[in-house]
Amino acid sequence: MSLKLSRSVDQTSEGGAATGFPFALEGISQEADWFARQLTDWYNPTRRDLPWRETTDPYAVLVAEIMLQQTVWSVVVEYYRRWVARFPTLESLHQADESELLRYWEGLGYYRRARSLKVLAAVVMDQCGGKIPDDVEELKQLPGVGDYTAAAVMALAFDRPEPAIDANIRRILERYLGLSNWSNPSAADAGGFLTKALSKTSPRLLTLALMELGQTVCLPRSPRCAQCPLQKECKAAVSKQFDDAQMRIRRPVHRRDSRVLLIVRGSLILLHSPGDDRFPGLWLLPLVEGDSGLDPNSIGLERMASSRLKPVSHHYTVNVVRLLPEVWQADMTFEPPMGMVWNSFSEMERLLMPSAHRSIVRQLLSVQSDVLR
Repeated sequence: MSLKLSRSVDQTSEGGAATGFPFALEGISQEADWFARQLTDWYNPTRRDLPWRETTDPYAVLVAEIMLQQTVWSVVVEYYRRWVARFPTLESLHQADESELLRYWEGLGYYRRARSLKVLAAVVMDQCGGKIPDDVEELKQLPGVGDYTAAAVMALAFDRPEPAIDANIRRILERYLGLSNWSNPSAADAGGFLTKALSKTSPRLLTLALMELGQTVCLPRSPRCAQCPLQKECKAAVSKQFDDAQMRIRRPVHRRDSRVLLIVRGSLILLHSPGDDRFPGLWLLPLVEGDSGLDPNSIGLERMASSRLKPVSHHYTVNVVRLLPEVWQADMTFEPPMGMVWNSFSEMERLLMPSAHRSIVRQLLSVQSDVLR
């Protein structure tokens, strides 16, 4: 099928303003139908088996979408399985203690997402009769639910034609439609095209197909066009000009080192008590970043050999922090600084900690007989 005759550059709206939409109006419906059929026919034989794709339960879909914010799918799989096994319903989540939620979330990072889910469960139980709303505007009123997440839940759980456009789906539309930027009116026209395509088939199936295409084929900097079901009509593939914004902009990765202080006295270790703005509710090892933080030399601590403790990298968005562990011995006269308390080694597994900090503590415990005296 070819609709090249319906392609037209810089169409104008009824008011005379250029829309930048690359299709003549009479060709949009037919093109949307082809777009939807190509993707849905391609999806089933090639799709990956991901656990959240096996359900239409709005709660489970919402959990997956919130977990997938800022976290790659391969990491989310096991966390999602554990979460829905322990908290299979909104009611079970609502009744759970926050510390237990954080334990199941530990390692995913961005802990405010887990807390938002807890607050969302309370709102839905108290104000929505225990059922997640099937209206996109009502969904957007829930804690932690933005435009994309609301549209994704509508499409994936309720099979409604709401265009869920994240970075991956935006990239597909930019390339397929030949958009040089993502600004009005181009973005609005692309959203309209996707809405039309969603009306031609199951919105759930088409949204899943678009997610799969964006994650496995239409990649940001190395698109696999030969595997793409849209290749024949994709403007970028046909012209071999991949000039979308995501290829032009490469966000720099910011790297830095932080010293992590393992301050010990016998079988005790010093930790920051919960309350830190970045990791509320979690216990932390003391950090020294640049000239800020605790100076162990000035408070009478003795440095111990710690060459067997390896650095641990902590990744979040475009930042990579390498945590460099140091072991320091305190004597019986040492007074912990404000906000820090002694904890027993035997209690470490019970305390909630960021995964990178827990990894360092576990290293210490595994070699303590060699490092400590």
